[in-house]
Amino acid sequence: MGGAPAREGTKRTFGWVDAPAGARFRVPLGQRVGLTGRGDLATFGSDLTWNARLPPRRGLGERWATGAEYRWMDVDYDKGDGLDRRIYNMRYSGPSFWLSYSW
Repeated sequence: MGGAPAREGTKRTFGWVDAPAGARFRVPLGQRVGLTGRGDLATFGSDLTWNARLPPRRGLGERWATGAEYRWMDVDYDKGDGLDRRIYNMRYSGPSFWLSYSW
């Protein structure tokens, strides 16, 4: 660890650009029910970023659908040395619920 302690009110920002590639699928399990999935990987600026979702889908009519999903997401960014080092490591996993409208 080491280094000087961060001062209150100090704001350090940085950003990067990644090149993503992914896939999506939908499997009908009946007239109004189905399973969808989506996953992607990205790298270029970050060391590795990935995202995966696996939501069951329920149609509520011609244009509306709803579902619940479990999502996994991980971002790993670590560049530079010493005081110029920038680190952003974030991991998320958990349930979410959604409602969609298609036109």
